[in-house]
Amino acid sequence: MKISFLPLCVFFGLCQVLPAAVTLRSLGATGDGTTDDRRALEAAFAKSAGQPVDGEGLTYAVRGSVQVRTGVDLRNATIRQTLTGLDTTKWLRSAGNTLTPEVTPPDALRSMVNGVPLMRHDGVATYAEDPVVTGAELEAMREMLNIRTLFIYGEVGKPVPVKLEKVKILMGEDAEAGMHSNSAAVFIRYASPVTLKDVEVTGKGKGAGMFIHACQKVRMDGVYIHDLLWAPYRGDVAFSAEVLGRDFGWNNSPIYDFDERAGRFIRVRVQEQLTGLTLGDCANVEILNTRVERIGSIVDGEFLPWQADAMTISGVKGLVMRDCEISQAWEGIDFTGQGVDGFIQENIHIRDTFAYGFKYAHPQKNGKVINCTSERADYRSFTIGAECENIEFINCAALETGLHGRWVREGRARNGIAGFDLSFDEGHSPRNITLRDCRAENVAYPKTMEVGFSTSDRAQKAELNIRLINPTVIGATLREVDGFKVEQ
Repeated sequence: MKISFLPLCVFFGLCQVLPAAVTLRSLGATGDGTTDDRRALEAAFAKSAGQPVDGEGLTYAVRGSVQVRTGVDLRNATIRQTLTGLDTTKWLRSAGNTLTPEVTPPDALRSMVNGVPLMRHDGVATYAEDPVVTGAELEAMREMLNIRTLFIYGEVGKPVPVKLEKVKILMGEDAEAGMHSNSAAVFIRYASPVTLKDVEVTGKGKGAGMFIHACQKVRMDGVYIHDLLWAPYRGDVAFSAEVLGRDFGWNNSPIYDFDERAGRFIRVRVQEQLTGLTLGDCANVEILNTRVERIGSIVDGEFLPWQADAMTISGVKGLVMRDCEISQAWEGIDFTGQGVDGFIQENIHIRDTFAYGFKYAHPQKNGKVINCTSERADYRSFTIGAECENIEFINCAALETGLHGRWVREGRARNGIAGFDLSFDEGHSPRNITLRDCRAENVAYPKTMEVGFSTSDRAQKAELNIRLINPTVIGATLREVDGFKVEQ
């Protein structure tokens, strides 16, 4: 006798058909690495409405910005940007003009150096012969200047959830594309929570590898941002490293930027054209096990970490950074702008920065920096601004500061190259700053760091509560400690 057993769910009529896994291809994308999947990805994310979507390990080519107004939960995908820069030469007719341009404000022009304007940070130079960009060319220009390969954004008061896991973003193949203030490989705004696990960003173009703005509950773990390159717009003056260092002090060379309101190119003083990670106006942020390396430009045919920060962080409340590695960037971690209130940085190692390793400018407060190392920063390993309050540095090390000598100027008795520097200015004094068991050591390059721990004599005022406890200094050429009162 043959006996058949039916599943109980059939007997009781309760069986359900399980849905197939949702993939980008099942939602209409191609994933062959060459077909433009931009609109298909936008439709796919809209359909999924924040539900998990698998990219199946495939590469999805896009031309321009994938704009998503809903939540995103994506894993196992590579998104490759194919939009390139424009040939801007015809709009930069003034590149060969050595006459003095019109500069606003007028007193921002310091001098003309080899036919190009040396300007203050707020100077804008315009030339009558540079044409206004109009019509279809202006639209193409705007598209190129605002490349956001994956652009996810909610609304004020209505954040969208974002989760990316095992996702790779290829920023592009053109170092001249994008704009430093507008473009990014990953651009996330008005989102909460934001979870980024094993996300990789690499490629060429101006802007940021990753830009996170106005978000809450951000957790980054295992993010890898690397080998990002920027270049001036086509037709701009090509500067050599010798000219940049000798005539413009690395930080003052003029560069063309685009004024969208006027529809024309202008010249401004160079500022960071590229960052690995830009984080602004966020709350409750964790950055763990993250690496950022090789962020810069090509000068004289070689890679140079010039005007390209690894991390720029501003306006953040509640930040935890642990076990991160940064190397070969203009500045390692730049706390700037509106500042960071409430932070912990622990076990962070920064190597081979062009200027600063750890930079705390503007009003940074209520922080602890523990077991952090800056190695081979060429100007200052740790710089602490005049508006900083309630920050403790514990067992931090500045190693081999100033080894390349890029910031040394002939005829100067002192160039400001220091392991740790605590600044004062006319209107501000840092308060409640403690450096405990910290080291400034130049062993392999003992003739490049001028001062181990440097500050103003004003730091000794009791009401400021500035303390240097048990420091170690090796290899300072001028003074081991300047301005601080040392406690043992």
